[in-house]
Amino acid sequence: MKDEISKASHEKYGKLYQDSFDYEFIQDSSKLNYNFDKNFYDELKYIMKHLKKIIISGGGSGGHIFPAIAIAKSMKEQIDNIDFLFVGANDKMEMDKVPNEGFKIIGLWISGFHRGKILRNLLFPIKLIFSLVKSLFIIKKFKPDLVIGTGGFASGPILFIASKFNIPTL
Repeated sequence: MKDEISKASHEKYGKLYQDSFDYEFIQDSSKLNYNFDKNFYDELKYIMKHLKKIIISGGGSGGHIFPAIAIAKSMKEQIDNIDFLFVGANDKMEMDKVPNEGFKIIGLWISGFHRGKILRNLLFPIKLIFSLVKSLFIIKKFKPDLVIGTGGFASGPILFIASKFNIPTL
């Protein structure tokens, strides 16, 4: 029965796939062109020019912090007069690393779940509420054009609040 469904599905969608592509186009690699049209780049330049305030959030480990710093440095090279604000977790490594790179950072009272330590997890709901409220004040005061999250538990509250205010998030 399972094989019959799989075969029927393959015949149906395989036919759609085959009909929707020009195999001559795909086989001739000289016809493959990944260049975007001029309008795309014009729109991208326009968007980049109008980004003036960006919040970048993430932390807890170098795998979240260092990509965030790299994003900020790269954007700073390409966009004039751009202002960054980092949001991380209090008492984590981002509170040292980010200022050392010349960026401002605000800490949230947030942490992840601790496996096997039920008593430590009892504070999590309170920390989350405090972090959401503080994120609300950060968004209202800084008024970002874009909020970027690079992962870690510190990025959740700020991205959530930004999305509620229809601020673009990545």
